[in-house]
Amino acid sequence: MPLAADDLMNIGIYFQPGIRHAIVSQFLLWKDVFRPMGAAFYLPIYYLFGLNPAAFQAAITLILLANAWLIYRFVKSLGAEAIVAALVTLIGCYHTGLTNLQYNVDMIYDVLCFFFYLAALNYYTSIRLRGRRLNALQVAVFLALYLCALNSKEMAVTLPVLLVCFEGLYCRPKKMDPAGTRAWLGGAAPAIALSIALNLLYIYGKALVPHALATRPAYAPVFTLTRVIDFQRGSLTDLFMRADVVSLWTVVLIWVVATTVAWFSSSPLLRFCWFMVLLTPLPIEFLSDRFQGCLYIPMVGWTVLTVSLFLAVLRGVVAFLPAPRVLFAAGIAATVVAVAALNYQRKLNFINPAAYDQGRRGAQVLSQLRALNPHVKPHSTVVFLHDPFIDWDMYFIANLFFRDRTVHVCLQRLNPLPPADVERAAAIFDFQKGQLVQVK
Repeated sequence: MPLAADDLMNIGIYFQPGIRHAIVSQFLLWKDVFRPMGAAFYLPIYYLFGLNPAAFQAAITLILLANAWLIYRFVKSLGAEAIVAALVTLIGCYHTGLTNLQYNVDMIYDVLCFFFYLAALNYYTSIRLRGRRLNALQVAVFLALYLCALNSKEMAVTLPVLLVCFEGLYCRPKKMDPAGTRAWLGGAAPAIALSIALNLLYIYGKALVPHALATRPAYAPVFTLTRVIDFQRGSLTDLFMRADVVSLWTVVLIWVVATTVAWFSSSPLLRFCWFMVLLTPLPIEFLSDRFQGCLYIPMVGWTVLTVSLFLAVLRGVVAFLPAPRVLFAAGIAATVVAVAALNYQRKLNFINPAAYDQGRRGAQVLSQLRALNPHVKPHSTVVFLHDPFIDWDMYFIANLFFRDRTVHVCLQRLNPLPPADVERAAAIFDFQKGQLVQVK
């Protein structure tokens, strides 16, 4: 799939300030820098392979593979059976409602956030489940992973709250005497308190500085019941791989069943996953149209709850039949095949044709620019009299083609130059009858 317009914009945004800015910005939480971890993905691939979409697709596929391993380790370490962890991982790899994670490179922010979020969560819980407190080095490693998650996407802000839930479910001493309570809190407090401090810096940079991300229309939350209902209906439609948007009554039924499964069970894993599906979507729940790949993190919690319920029902049914183990295995295999068959065609409906068309048009123009192979000196001006796009796509394509931050690209359609300045330009291009031509 060709690089979409958002990919070209993302690469251009990180390319223009330079590598030094990309590195320094990772530590400037209190400033409104847009998802700086994206630069760590886009820029190395761009410098090594140019605008070859296959390189970006291969890289995101490798991260998705690493995420699959993190899912299995996370679910298994918190007490799930191997079969539960395996099924949850399998669904996470091929979830129909999250198809754009595989097909849209611009979903890299969700993919990276998931990787570092689960890596930080796995790292913290693996130490605490052994009954240990994090030492200074371990706290530093945990905070580094969490910083990377925050720098990937805003959904990471929920991690400290989820750690509090984990501590209450898995690590709270059976006898809450003063000594036991102090030991428990002493083991948990340093890492959680410091992660909250990172959160406060991050929220300040994203919400309170002038022109912060949260003040822009696409990222400004709307705290209304209507927005919550819209999110619940849309998210559960994608998470449960439905073709049509679920009704409000279906939303209520799903939450009643999930709550019953979690809280009428003695499993801390199911209760933790209930908190996970409740808390992790909060940063996007009050925004518009945040579905599909944006639900990557809560997908794990929902899948654990669903798979656990399915296996419990299947065990209850086959327990009264001959050869229950064989029938149990056959039931799992038959269900996996049936779900795969039912959702194969539906999966195609989740591919965004508009993004594909934009990417194809951009790839065609880039190919024409390469065929012309123009060369300009540093600090030159390049003018495009006309171009086939609506927004700034041509600007980013040209910038990334010339690979020189000192070259000034001007689109007469959006930032027109006076005729005299156009005449002095080092190169002038036009788009005529579907073809990019070099006028000068």
